[in-house]
Amino acid sequence: MFLVLIGFLVFWNNFYPRFSVEGVYVSNNTRPIIEGPKSIDTLTIYSNGTFENGSWGKGEYSIDGDQIHFDITYDYGKFGFNTYLSRTYFIGSPKIQLDSDLGFYYEKIK
Repeated sequence: MFLVLIGFLVFWNNFYPRFSVEGVYVSNNTRPIIEGPKSIDTLTIYSNGTFENGSWGKGEYSIDGDQIHFDITYDYGKFGFNTYLSRTYFIGSPKIQLDSDLGFYYEKIK
């Protein structure tokens, strides 16, 4: 039974269906991040594969396992931002990592 529980927790920590990711996130960065928010920012992720926030504007996202990719189109072209999702101790709301070395991430608030 213990091994089944451990197996489920490992699976759950690497599986992020859209319903578990959609919602409103707030960043905790205190300094600007290259290709990321320049200060504390709000990110809203919708179930239809789109998002919007103050730094990037509107765009689309895709999830592959624990990886999340943001595609943003703007006046001069298109760019993307790849990062990963994580949960604290295998449970709780997902976090979208901005800079793991500095400990900056988007945390889900609703």
